[in-house]
Amino acid sequence: MPENLHRFEGREVFCLRNETLPLVRLQTMFSCRGEEVKTQDKKIVAMTVGDTRIALLVDGLIGQESTVVKPLGYSITKCQGIAGATVGGDGRVRLVLDPAGLLLSADVPTHGVLQ
Repeated sequence: MPENLHRFEGREVFCLRNETLPLVRLQTMFSCRGEEVKTQDKKIVAMTVGDTRIALLVDGLIGQESTVVKPLGYSITKCQGIAGATVGGDGRVRLVLDPAGLLLSADVPTHGVLQ
């Protein structure tokens, strides 16, 4: 994967099958600290929001499950990029990402992106 990461006009991009996508690092967006995962061990999630496609760099993928998303309380509703929360099968609360909010937070251009 590192061979597919590049810089273009001061922005990180990811090359995916003849398409160049703006790269958004989830860890950077949320200023997460903790154990650093090497770039080659991370995963890329290609997302489409409206007409815009991005590559979201995440530490890993755990799985897939159906869930009910609950809205966040008023004091937390200003967190752009977070759609709500859910309780997983293990009883732990998980935040649910909002793809459109992630685009706004990452300041990704929404038209004519690197094409």
